[in-house]
Amino acid sequence: MKNDCNSKTKRRTKNEVNALLKQLEDMGFDHHYSKGENSTIVGIIGDTSTLDTDDLKTIDVVADVKRVSEPFKLANRKFHPDSSIFNIAGRTVGEGHFSVIAGPCSVETVPQMTETAEAVKKERCFIFKRRCIQAENITLFIPRTS
Repeated sequence: MKNDCNSKTKRRTKNEVNALLKQLEDMGFDHHYSKGENSTIVGIIGDTSTLDTDDLKTIDVVADVKRVSEPFKLANRKFHPDSSIFNIAGRTVGEGHFSVIAGPCSVETVPQMTETAEAVKKERCFIFKRRCIQAENITLFIPRTS
């Protein structure tokens, strides 16, 4: 009788794990499945920064959740311990060098862009954020995304 109960529990657990894997796939993640003697480990592959680990912990078949990868790898000190310092148009930007980047959220006309650029320059800001691309006789204005 004990083996029968154990078998049902294993089937139920396997179904729950498969449901979890399907849910992760539906969310656009891939996974690495590793079944051991006493436990199973599922490694979630993809940009997991949007996953709430507390939500995953509420699933019955999940015993624990641990992040093995750090978010923001390009800016994270664990991956990039040295300060980033750049030269932009002869100006130093980075640690120890205060810089302001300014520009409009959206642009509707070239004169509006020019007027904004002149105002930014007047305030001694040397990096101007553009929301348009100019090529030959074409100006493409990029609308705000927020």
